[in-house]
Amino acid sequence: MREIALSHLVQFSKAGPDSEYDIFRYKNYQPIKDLKILARDRKASTVRDAETILSNLCDDDSFRELIAKDDDFLTLVLKQITDTNNANGDLACILLSNMAKSDSMSRIFSMNLENNGMNDMFKSSKIPNCLIDIFTFGTNHKINRFANYDYLAYFFADTSRFETGRIYYTSRQDYDSEIPLKKLLKFTTDGSKTRREGTAYTIKNCLFDIEKQLGLLKNKSILPAILLPLALPGNRGLDEEDINKLPPELKKLDSQQRIEPDIEIRITFLESVLLLCVTRQGRDYLRSNGVYPIVRELDKESKNDKVTDIVYRIVDMLMREEKPKDQYDSKSEKEQINAFLQLEDKENFASKLTIQNGDKAQSREEEDESDSDDQIIEVV
Repeated sequence: MREIALSHLVQFSKAGPDSEYDIFRYKNYQPIKDLKILARDRKASTVRDAETILSNLCDDDSFRELIAKDDDFLTLVLKQITDTNNANGDLACILLSNMAKSDSMSRIFSMNLENNGMNDMFKSSKIPNCLIDIFTFGTNHKINRFANYDYLAYFFADTSRFETGRIYYTSRQDYDSEIPLKKLLKFTTDGSKTRREGTAYTIKNCLFDIEKQLGLLKNKSILPAILLPLALPGNRGLDEEDINKLPPELKKLDSQQRIEPDIEIRITFLESVLLLCVTRQGRDYLRSNGVYPIVRELDKESKNDKVTDIVYRIVDMLMREEKPKDQYDSKSEKEQINAFLQLEDKENFASKLTIQNGDKAQSREEEDESDSDDQIIEVV
């Protein structure tokens, strides 16, 4: 009887003008407390329905704060994600991603995984490291037959808006001497739209920290990861001189090379290129690596006003006449950078990547066929 009643409650958690959220505010939000208890149930179906409702309710600020600020509940969700036998692993990832809309979630970067005997696969006890690793190694149900962890990409995107998040994603970790962001770069061309989108926004947000940009560029892996989704098959439209300037990963693209099919993700990668243009060192690096012809040909192919606008801004910055280096004014450049960043909305992904009420979480095969503009993914 309890399971039937709970399953019927799912429909009342949907967002929209006719939302019936208020039933969950009964007696000072007692239903939220009850749902958190049900999320600990032994029955997977009970946990699924309880966490589906909680995920959907995160669309509302007051519900989201009640859910996200609860340390015990956050610990529960993290245990569910890192338990590689959990049948609701992907749903827990969706819930965590929606909770990440709360500023209180910045505390996750100081949290450690409790040793519960099921986490031998993790080489670090730091929660962010565990999430990065399970996302990286867990694709295509490799470590959990019930989950592929794709939706953690949105968690990374949302938490990269925090300063503590950007510091983490761009800093080398002691346990494996790797930079977390570098681990995500291979997913810019992944078959999962969710992984590509979340990764694109994570990269963009990290590039708002100008002081980190040069270090990331010297790593020599971030620029190819950004450019590959923007490059045309076989480097169409580029001459030999253009190709010789490109990073090695882009010099020999075949006719099967796939340009990013989603226009909004394509724009996000272009916005990352634009952010790399704000410093003299960044512009010099982009010029020496043949970025201009890549974006030029992309603009011709895309035939999209938004793409054209960003490409024009990139070209304007790359083709400008630079002052001789002995006349370089670092103070003036910092002022120009600050003015530029103030015009950019570095939190604009937050509304686009909300995962909430919907028909179902999409499969990898369905993702690229969907309309991605401000896509809302419902969980029922």
